[in-house]
Amino acid sequence: MSNGPAVSSRSLSGPTHGLSWQSISWLMLSDIVGTSVLTFSGVAKSLGWIFTLVFIMGLFPLSLYVSVLMARTRTLLVQAEAASCNVGEPPPRVGTMGEVASCALCSKTIGRVVEIVVYGYTFLGQASYLLVLGTSLQQCFFSDPLCLDVAIAIGCVVLLVPVCSVRKLSESVLLCLFNTVLIALVVVMAFIAIARDSSRPAPDAHLVPPDLSFESMMGAATNVVYSFAGQWMYFELMESMDTPSDFPQAFLIAGPFMVVTYLTVALLGYGLGAAKSDLVSSVPHGPVLRVLAMMLFIHVGIVYLLKTVVLARYLHRLCSPLDLEARTVSSYLKHSSWSIAMLAVGFLIANAIPFFSQMLGLIGGLLAGPINFVLPIILYLAALGRHSSCGLVNGRDVVVGAAAVFGAPSSPTDPSTSGEDGAEGAVAEGTSAPGMLELPGAESVCLSSERDDQQLLGYHSPATGSLPAAASRNTRRPARNFAGGAVSRPPVLSATDVEGSGRHSEATASATSFAGLRSLPCWEVSLMLLITTITLLTMIFGVAAQIKDIIQMEDEFGAPFSCHALNETET
Repeated sequence: MSNGPAVSSRSLSGPTHGLSWQSISWLMLSDIVGTSVLTFSGVAKSLGWIFTLVFIMGLFPLSLYVSVLMARTRTLLVQAEAASCNVGEPPPRVGTMGEVASCALCSKTIGRVVEIVVYGYTFLGQASYLLVLGTSLQQCFFSDPLCLDVAIAIGCVVLLVPVCSVRKLSESVLLCLFNTVLIALVVVMAFIAIARDSSRPAPDAHLVPPDLSFESMMGAATNVVYSFAGQWMYFELMESMDTPSDFPQAFLIAGPFMVVTYLTVALLGYGLGAAKSDLVSSVPHGPVLRVLAMMLFIHVGIVYLLKTVVLARYLHRLCSPLDLEARTVSSYLKHSSWSIAMLAVGFLIANAIPFFSQMLGLIGGLLAGPINFVLPIILYLAALGRHSSCGLVNGRDVVVGAAAVFGAPSSPTDPSTSGEDGAEGAVAEGTSAPGMLELPGAESVCLSSERDDQQLLGYHSPATGSLPAAASRNTRRPARNFAGGAVSRPPVLSATDVEGSGRHSEATASATSFAGLRSLPCWEVSLMLLITTITLLTMIFGVAAQIKDIIQMEDEFGAPFSCHALNETET
């Protein structure tokens, strides 16, 4: 199955150079710490000191936990396929949420539905960026009133060339580093301008605002949920890495940067009395606002470009998978057509909901929570159940390359010992083979990069035409116990076999998910329930609060597709 936009040719033609976890951290920051951070002063105004701290400090560890689950999920699925696939079959495709869903739940249909939902959600987020491009241009030319629809159209024209030319995330790592620094400068300069504004009202800060209701609290929380919701593209990021198991280490850079930035913007903005719904809108009209607006325009344009790369590759693969990686005129025309179509539809959506903070809250509450927090948990449980059915090590003991995050060592697999003799021989002697971690009470688990997925499956590279030594002796590799002897293993079907034979139903996949849940410790089950509960609350009460705000603002500032020219009182 080839569903997603980020399937690497590495998985089909042998190892190539991928991105390091340091590079991935800058990609993450450029995507996650974007325009949503500017709304945090308004979020703090709604929540007060206490609940602002609670939501930002509380949601980050939950987001980190879900991200680690995603890295575990990928490892579990690769190992499960290694136990069930015949020699010569290519590794499973686990480069997108849809591909992971298809593999974990044994259903191509579910995989396609997941992809449609995930990329539909991402596309809605793109519309919010177009809205910011328009408002940034309005702020840059505040002395000459510019209608919002005209400003958004200008922004779309500026983006035409870059969205049609950049086609891979790996081509934009330095751009991401620059973009992260740029948004940090915007925040710092905005604070300086607000602090120097003698005309700003005196701060009216509260530990808990007197008018705070549960519904308004959940409404503000939707923006916080959206600001931590980058999981939709984490499988794509892992796929682009040289060592996918190292993915959680990216949070050593991204995690502190996110939390410190969010808290600084929220608390300092609230303390300085930033009265508007986003930080830049609170800057008084003048030369500084023009500079900040132009910097924000550049930042948002880069973020839009990065997400368009993922979306356009997905759509390109659907219509013409054979020339996805080609650099021909025909291939560029197909990529460009999808990119331009997304700009056109995004223009319509941005004008339909012309209020940035409310649009983010609506998207965050309705889609960001379920897709980025709940769906990865479901996929992990399904992968855990399938992994357990292979007779492999308990999935909750699988440690992926979160070495620096959780203190476990991690090293790449040594090709000379990555075969059956090398790894299993080491286990027989009671030691760990290179590239493996010794887990208490369980077999050692190989923490290999994607380059070793082929070795796990006995897949041979077309370039060499040869099989790994272990695979050349067996068409299906047996499980091994600690003594190195073979043990019985129940037969497990691959996702392709399942749909072809019909011997494994979706009900069975659900059953394995519950089996995986029962194998987890109580603290992990409790954490999953907490994440699900928070997501449901923001979906129900938070979305309702955002819809009320949108209706109220339309009555005050005009209906969709009206001029919406910038004025001093707009929030």
